[in-house]
Amino acid sequence: MRKSAVAMSCQEMILEQTLEIAGISFLIKSPVPFCDPDPDKAYSGFLRSGSPDTICDVAVRIVIGPPPACGDRIRFDAEPGWQVLSYGETTRFRSANIAADGNPSWTANISGSNAVIYTGKPAGELVNPMRYPLDQFFLTRILADRGGCIVHSAGIESHGRGIMLCGVSGAGKTTISRL
Repeated sequence: MRKSAVAMSCQEMILEQTLEIAGISFLIKSPVPFCDPDPDKAYSGFLRSGSPDTICDVAVRIVIGPPPACGDRIRFDAEPGWQVLSYGETTRFRSANIAADGNPSWTANISGSNAVIYTGKPAGELVNPMRYPLDQFFLTRILADRGGCIVHSAGIESHGRGIMLCGVSGAGKTTISRL
């Protein structure tokens, strides 16, 4: 980790970072320093600079430049935000935001325990691309491979037993769990 030599909106510039959520660790490596200009305090507990203490589950490499062309098949289109595509054993997530070079602002491929995030050359700082929604895409893919899933829920523990309240945002899960 090194401090930026010029005045920037980021406090720290990072070349390597570990993100760990739900027991799954992602080791993110970049050829250029990246940052989180607006770090979310709730998110910070999942991040560490540098390599994980144990072997990472998914190696994430950031590449500056467009992704290779590969005859993608669109699986899901969340207009106008992003798309899920596939080719062979690879799942591709693509931002619908278009960068100055005419390419998507990011495209991410994940296959097994390897992921590559392609991003356009940043005009200034490279902002950490492994944030929402990309972290959720990767988690969904990895958990599905392991027979798991992501569930939007709240939980209640009482007398050593648990209750999971599932539902869409605003359904009242948190309100009920606080009663």
